[in-house]
Amino acid sequence: KVFGQFLLILCFFGISDQILAQTEIKELQVEPTFERLLKEADTDGDKKITIEDDPKMPFLVPVSEGDSIAIDRIYYLSNLLQELAIARAEEKETLRIDLEQIKEPPSQRISRRIKEQFWDDLTRTIDRKGLRKILKDSKAEDSVQRLYVPATDSAGIRY
Repeated sequence: KVFGQFLLILCFFGISDQILAQTEIKELQVEPTFERLLKEADTDGDKKITIEDDPKMPFLVPVSEGDSIAIDRIYYLSNLLQELAIARAEEKETLRIDLEQIKEPPSQRISRRIKEQFWDDLTRTIDRKGLRKILKDSKAEDSVQRLYVPATDSAGIRY
């Protein structure tokens, strides 16, 4: 009986990537999952999950249906922590997340995050609203507000 349970556990870990690829977490509780993830997976206490951590694997994430999803890779846990942190900052109680986002390769993940979250802060428009944003740029150390307008841009100079 014990050997059979052990074999079942080995099979479960062997197919955990397939489970992750086919399952969507519905209404994941943000705060308790975030706190538990940091407590159990952030073993060096730096508020991040990196290869420097050595958590007990797999990390079981409870989902709204009463089941759990096994996450068995540090990179996936790090991505989950990031998604939970974003939901927390937005004061969400629950998070609906496609587990493919947890498994995204780094280059695809950062590209998606730029498009979905960071793009508005990375772009500027030169209109009344955009000028205020440009002139209040926190990276400008000088107290004098400056805006470069090419000498050949007569419309820009008039504006």
